[in-house]
Amino acid sequence: MGVEYYGECYYGDTLQGTLATVSCDMPCAGDQSQICGGGNLITVYDDPTWSDPTPEELAQALVALVYALDDLLDALNLARRRGRRGSA
Repeated sequence: MGVEYYGECYYGDTLQGTLATVSCDMPCAGDQSQICGGGNLITVYDDPTWSDPTPEELAQALVALVYALDDLLDALNLARRRGRRGSA
């Protein structure tokens, strides 16, 4: 996991090079005493408590996402129907 440009957060499992930490000089948006990367530079952190999700956890997250997208589409369709009635 890494942060860039005041606090944008990124996750990945490979590094493609390193620079001296002095190049990362932007303070974090939430805690100005911490450094959160720099312009096009990411401060990388290792979270030793992280464990990959199980297939069951991934399946549950996917189902939750599908339901959330379905709710969003319902809301958009409702807004469109209301917009058509209002313009007539």
